[in-house]
Amino acid sequence: MTTAPAGEGSDAEALEDFFATRYFTAEYRLDHRLHTFPKPLLVWGGGIVMGGGMGLFTGGSERVVTETSRLAMPEVSIGLYPDVGASWLLNRLPRGLGEYLGVTGAQLNARDALDLGIATRLIPDGEREALKQALCDGEFGRHPMRHLGRVLSAFEHRELAPPGQVAPLFDHLQQLVAGQEVQQSCQQILDDPQARKDCNAWLHANRERLASGCPSSPHLVFRMLSRHRHSSLAEAFRDELTLSVRCCLGTELAEGVRALLIDKDKQPQWAYRGIAEVSEEYIDGFFAPLWEEDEHPLADL
Repeated sequence: MTTAPAGEGSDAEALEDFFATRYFTAEYRLDHRLHTFPKPLLVWGGGIVMGGGMGLFTGGSERVVTETSRLAMPEVSIGLYPDVGASWLLNRLPRGLGEYLGVTGAQLNARDALDLGIATRLIPDGEREALKQALCDGEFGRHPMRHLGRVLSAFEHRELAPPGQVAPLFDHLQQLVAGQEVQQSCQQILDDPQARKDCNAWLHANRERLASGCPSSPHLVFRMLSRHRHSSLAEAFRDELTLSVRCCLGTELAEGVRALLIDKDKQPQWAYRGIAEVSEEYIDGFFAPLWEEDEHPLADL
């Protein structure tokens, strides 16, 4: 087993060989390549598309959801934060929506994904094989994106999307979060009278996810979205690599994974009891550089 380097001031060779460094470097390099790939790239997002799957899905030039799609960045539940380029992507949603989705891990259905521009098409699950055959039979010629769009349009059925969860609550969600600090935003989500189970099940599930999630994760969400409001995708990925490795060097991610995925007791013992108790100095430590700028593993992006 590769042991984690001590962190700041640790041996550069040990840090380079650290599994988390190698894993996240490969993942983010792939995600960046998908986003910048010059040829048409169709991504099929049927069923569960969460976490790392969102990094693959959002890189497509055409992003297809189905009537069964469920999309989310639920990292707050394990002591991480929305990565795989989400620091850049969530900033491109309407004001406040990125923060809300990030701190609650809210699940989006196909209608939500279309409304927010995360998905570009809705094609029924049952049409997948026929669509693949139509693509194989097509002549893409000099305008492949145009031809791809025509083929997809022939199979699209947006009327099959379930009712949207985000659009009817758009103003409410913005009022909860937009333009406010992390503690105030999260407290308003937790105190939201509309988030009662008998009032709105979607808001209630989001509230419960935030309430049981890692108290430091919302701080990381807000900090990253603030840092990358005007960044390039490559800059966001470089910053995410440092932050993700730092998370692996700390205690919260390991505890969150233990409680949710290994022991499955769903009783994580977080370092802080509440969001308001998390210190700025603690969060600052996650952003201490691990590499010189020209030595960063993603410096070439």
